[in-house]
Amino acid sequence: MTIDSYVNELKEIHDALGLKDFYLFGHSWGTILAVEYYFAHPEGLKALILSGPALDIHRWSKDADTLIATLPDSIQIAIRENEKNQTYDSPQYGQAVDYYYKLYLARKQPWSADLDSAFSQVGQNVYLHMDGPSEFTLTGNLKDYDATNKLGKIKIPTLFIGGEFDEARPSTVKYNASLVPNSKVEIIPDAGHLSMQDNPDVNNKVIRDFLNNIEM
Repeated sequence: MTIDSYVNELKEIHDALGLKDFYLFGHSWGTILAVEYYFAHPEGLKALILSGPALDIHRWSKDADTLIATLPDSIQIAIRENEKNQTYDSPQYGQAVDYYYKLYLARKQPWSADLDSAFSQVGQNVYLHMDGPSEFTLTGNLKDYDATNKLGKIKIPTLFIGGEFDEARPSTVKYNASLVPNSKVEIIPDAGHLSMQDNPDVNNKVIRDFLNNIEM
């Protein structure tokens, strides 16, 4: 469960499908995978779409700190104390994380059946190994990942997408985009990290417009 192994798996999928020219979309940790795939196998890749980017994990943690500070005091205390004590299975911690998720992960309520299904089938062993048990302070093998020093080497059209209330805050999304030559940024209104869930019409339109502009 390493970045390189997942890049290799993606390459195997590419080869099995016989793709020549293609676009690559990555969301959240998938933006890490997409960027690393580009640097390893740029051939045939026409453009990147990077949604809710997690391209600097230390900045991701700082964004989480900023967002946690907006929560009610009781929620903040539940998160901080349980993070400090590493009591991630505490009911109070779980309730606090759920509160955070409803503001900054997926805001549209109730969550769709598709989203509930996705969460019920998440690869928890992979998440724990690569992220760790906390959404806010990563301790897994992604904990020191930072691609910002090489984003300037991306030479293909790149679209950055962020939600207005994304865990990857708009300022972070715009900063990442500023490092990629000729990139484009779209902030999806009234959307959290899962902008495709919260505001699918706008989310899909900005992707469609980006692809159509390349294909013109």
